[in-house]
Amino acid sequence: EGSLEEGKWKELKSPDTFVAMESVFEKGGSTAGVGRAVTIVDASIEDCAAWENAKMTRERMKGHYDFGGLERKVVKLTNHSQLYQLAIELGVKTFAPREWLVKGVWKMVDEDTMIVCFEDAKDDRFPPGAGKGYVRASSVAFWKYERLPEVRGIPQTRVTYVQQVDLKGFIPALVMNSRSVQTLEYLSSMRQKFDKSMEIDAGRREAVMLDIELKEESGGGEALAQFEALIEERLGSERPSRTFGTADSMVKAEAIGGHTWGMTMLDIRASVEEVAALLWDFGSRANMDISGD
Repeated sequence: EGSLEEGKWKELKSPDTFVAMESVFEKGGSTAGVGRAVTIVDASIEDCAAWENAKMTRERMKGHYDFGGLERKVVKLTNHSQLYQLAIELGVKTFAPREWLVKGVWKMVDEDTMIVCFEDAKDDRFPPGAGKGYVRASSVAFWKYERLPEVRGIPQTRVTYVQQVDLKGFIPALVMNSRSVQTLEYLSSMRQKFDKSMEIDAGRREAVMLDIELKEESGGGEALAQFEALIEERLGSERPSRTFGTADSMVKAEAIGGHTWGMTMLDIRASVEEVAALLWDFGSRANMDISGD
């Protein structure tokens, strides 16, 4: 008891730039691991919770089967609780499929906060193993939805997902880490479902474009002329062996000093101000997704 406090959280490499993931394992050889993921979703707390709760939709069932799912059942208990039974393959031939039976309960803490908790359950309708040789595993999960201020009229919700899973049996750490990331990717699916990055970035670009126009009117044209001199083609530059779509690139590396000059030209169906705004707005979601920062 208390071993989770003694352990240290380890950052996991998240496949989604906008979802932070970490995990920790209990000491003493236990197969229990705890994963935590946090992100901001472009939707209200009600929409987020409704999507997570609707586990039997075609979209959600496809995701379940893609994850190695074998079966899933949902039984409504009350207006605030449900019973969930699911079974999945672990992806390792020598391991028997794992099965869970959990009860989920949700509650509005206040008008801006909702929590949903899941814990192991027992029910005679779902005997351990389901008569199919499954190993009954254990799981405790916690969801927290926090309403944030809107961004350009789009609802924002901070979603925290914490899950402790005990697969029962000796499971190598490599397999546990892999399953942890795959499980936490579930939150990424929610984020992508409601993603409004294009609309949010468009609003940011409009603000940057206005700033660009004001700078041009206040003498920014001189700085632009100096910048244009920097992009003149260097003597001896060559086209790289690798090309990127319809972009025309030129590169030259200096033998002394290690300096490299490069230029890429591409026709884009947008105004000069809009393209410049996209490149200069380093805080935009588009640029953060490309850089991974």
